[in-house]
Amino acid sequence: MAAQALHFLSPSVPSPSLPALSSGKPSMLPYASVFRSRPRSFSLRASSSLRDLGLTPSDGGAASIDVDAVTEAELRENGFRSTRRTKLVCTIGPATCSAEQIEALAVGGMNVARVNMCHGTREWHRQVIRQVRRLNEEKGFAVAVMVDTEGSEIHMGDLDGDASVKAEDGEIWTFSVRAFDAALPERTIAVNYDGFAEDVSVGDELLVDGGMVRFEVIEKIGPDVKCQCNDPGLLLPRANLTFRRNGRLVQERNAMLPTISSKDWLDIDSAISEGVDFIAVSFVKSADVINHLKSYIAARCPDNEIAVIAKIESFDSLKKLEEIIHASDGTMIARGDMGSQIPLEEVPSAQQKIVKLCRQLNKPVIVASQLLESMIEYPTPTRAEVADVTEAVKQRADALMLSGESAMGQYPEKALTVLRNVSLRIEKWWREEKIHEEIDLPDISSSFCGKVSEEICNSAATIDGKQYKLQGVTTPSYSEATLQYLAKEQFAESVKPLITITKSQLANTPAKSLVTACHTFSCKGVEMDLDKLQVIHHWPLSNSVKELCGFLGLTATAAFQTLKLALTSALVLYLPDFNAAFTIECDTSSEAILSQHGHPISYFSKANNLGVDALFIFTRTGEMASLLSRCRPDCPVFAFTPSASVRRRLNLQWGLIPFRLSFSDDMENNLNRTFSLLKARGMVQPGDLIIALSDTLQTIQVIDVP
Repeated sequence: MAAQALHFLSPSVPSPSLPALSSGKPSMLPYASVFRSRPRSFSLRASSSLRDLGLTPSDGGAASIDVDAVTEAELRENGFRSTRRTKLVCTIGPATCSAEQIEALAVGGMNVARVNMCHGTREWHRQVIRQVRRLNEEKGFAVAVMVDTEGSEIHMGDLDGDASVKAEDGEIWTFSVRAFDAALPERTIAVNYDGFAEDVSVGDELLVDGGMVRFEVIEKIGPDVKCQCNDPGLLLPRANLTFRRNGRLVQERNAMLPTISSKDWLDIDSAISEGVDFIAVSFVKSADVINHLKSYIAARCPDNEIAVIAKIESFDSLKKLEEIIHASDGTMIARGDMGSQIPLEEVPSAQQKIVKLCRQLNKPVIVASQLLESMIEYPTPTRAEVADVTEAVKQRADALMLSGESAMGQYPEKALTVLRNVSLRIEKWWREEKIHEEIDLPDISSSFCGKVSEEICNSAATIDGKQYKLQGVTTPSYSEATLQYLAKEQFAESVKPLITITKSQLANTPAKSLVTACHTFSCKGVEMDLDKLQVIHHWPLSNSVKELCGFLGLTATAAFQTLKLALTSALVLYLPDFNAAFTIECDTSSEAILSQHGHPISYFSKANNLGVDALFIFTRTGEMASLLSRCRPDCPVFAFTPSASVRRRLNLQWGLIPFRLSFSDDMENNLNRTFSLLKARGMVQPGDLIIALSDTLQTIQVIDVP
């Protein structure tokens, strides 16, 4: 098993030109291990007592790892595969603001609590944030807090304390910019934009909350605008207002409004002082706004990293989509307001595009607005809403968000249950049907360490996927190389460190480099040999490929194309002769060796022969955990971090189960200690196969724990 595991975890960067390096422990490169939990003792050095692990015998080690009771119970009762991968965001409002209600949402699966600064007072939101923090401290949850700014768009005012007001078909309503000292007159709505009456024209269509209620402007009287309701519906406090003229969105008034208003800056200051985890920026027009806010946050709280979420909900944000996503720490697809700015039929394709782009750029993405809108009033969703949720889960969005359903709906817990159950069922169906998505994940790291991290995470995540990995091997004559020879006759009982390399060693020896058949990695960057790439692309079909096509269950042409594609990106320690034929040796154990002139070039293996149960990542910053989430592995990812804030932020990302755990640079001790803690609480069972990675060490290891 150890030998098989090595093929998957070999990152596609080492080369034959890299000599043996020191086995010391200099600066920081990633680490990976594979091990199987069994009832007998570990082959790794085990600590002699709980005190050696930094624990007291009385607590059994259980108190040294933080995980909420719900996750612990799910793992103990149903195992790894039962865990939900899609995360859930709930907006906290009047219907869910008490400590008991917030805890009920957390127990029901809420990963992130959102507070919407469009509604309520700053002090009210501050109390909600503290309720969530208190819940985390007392119950061990890792519920993150997201503050959503109001933005400078046109909004309705409050409705004299009413949670909602119904507008009926044909009714005449007044939208006014006047300041009312007393109660609002009947069917009158205050508007926050002084130029509203000047900008609208008779005949314009006024859309409330992205079109949930529609009016036609019939008369203007000074600061008042008389409108007739054409599409009845529920009016909510602080709802967004947009208007169309001759079927086109009127945008001129937006150009003069700042993305972040003076009120927003006060709300942001309050959020920073409360130490929230995310700040969502409404109606983002460009990356400059995101960069400015991130600089402001860094200056105000250099020791408290707050992630900035860009809300994609306007025509302007769609025009500059990629640059905004690049600059942000995550994205929210606010489909309600988006649907008022672009044609409704374009919203689904825009959602799919944004989800895919966020995935490629490694930014968490939230699908929001009207997922279960009917559950504001009714206990059961429409079938169309369930289908909508299903599509978002199938697109592998990181998170789904409830807005009015949880903030002021009559059935917030039922709505959350629907999201959770639909997510679980679709994810289970995805695995049962062995559906594997085809998505190109481009390199996103510019540093050498970053590239190694990406390769490790990509390899680890594909072990359970329907993919084929082509990995490099060497012959014993290449004893100076840092990869072991893995011909079938020489599989070792235990596997030594696979790669040991440091940034300083690479930087101090510019002549040394890591190569694949077509790429060279060095301290200067990455270079591609286009000539070799073309040669491999035009290789003639070899007779020996018949063995490969039977091995893969593909046609000869498809099998050969698969092999050539893999060879152009996988590591090799013996460069092929591009003018000579090659041979392939296959057997029934899902293994194949590609050779030329008697030299093994690469090891070719079918994936999914390990049956990995979970991925363990020890991370201080959360970066490698995020890379693993980006790959969307079939098995869950346990993210262990000593930082409470990192743990909460990771709770937004797909497939990550964050634990708070202190650990050292001694990976052997970390593994032993983690196993002891998890086994003591029933979260790891004998026979579970785990891949372990770390972003704090400089070695990559494959270990089969007996």
